[in-house]
Amino acid sequence: MRIRCIGVLLFTCIGIAQQPSANLASSPSPFQLVPAAAPADTIRFVTQLPDFEAKDISGRLWRSADLRGKLTLVDVWSTFCGPCRQEHPELQRFFEKTKAMQDLQVLTFCMDHDYMNAQVYMKEKNYTFPVIADWALIKKLFPSEGALPQQWVIDPQGRRSEPFRSWRLGTVLFNLERITATN
Repeated sequence: MRIRCIGVLLFTCIGIAQQPSANLASSPSPFQLVPAAAPADTIRFVTQLPDFEAKDISGRLWRSADLRGKLTLVDVWSTFCGPCRQEHPELQRFFEKTKAMQDLQVLTFCMDHDYMNAQVYMKEKNYTFPVIADWALIKKLFPSEGALPQQWVIDPQGRRSEPFRSWRLGTVLFNLERITATN
């Protein structure tokens, strides 16, 4: 009896699930059968980066003028962000690869309110990419809502892109390498 009831219930549920719903396409429900495609990202430089001056956690002074003449990958992250931490090994490899390049550089910004968190984290992980830990400056330079990590690119004229919404770090890095290879 119990097996028959489960079988009838399962058959009924499968039958209901297979019936098309007239309201599904117009439903505002976040649970869609086929998610909408993410908007395609492109690297477009739209906004002049405001002038700034800040020290990174190793003591180097960075100015907006230091970013001119090169493509600059900017990564905004936090020590409490799991996806950020997952991308850091790849970011470190990219930084090592680009250190000697004249036309491409890496600069990261940590969102932690206490810069010591970034210092401890970088030391524990043996990461050497530059980190500016200034929450107010990040909000001024890269005003964006949304989850971390966020990647931006600054062109040689000092204009910044919009943050990449659908590209993961690997895709951003691939496109930056492609751009520098064609220049």
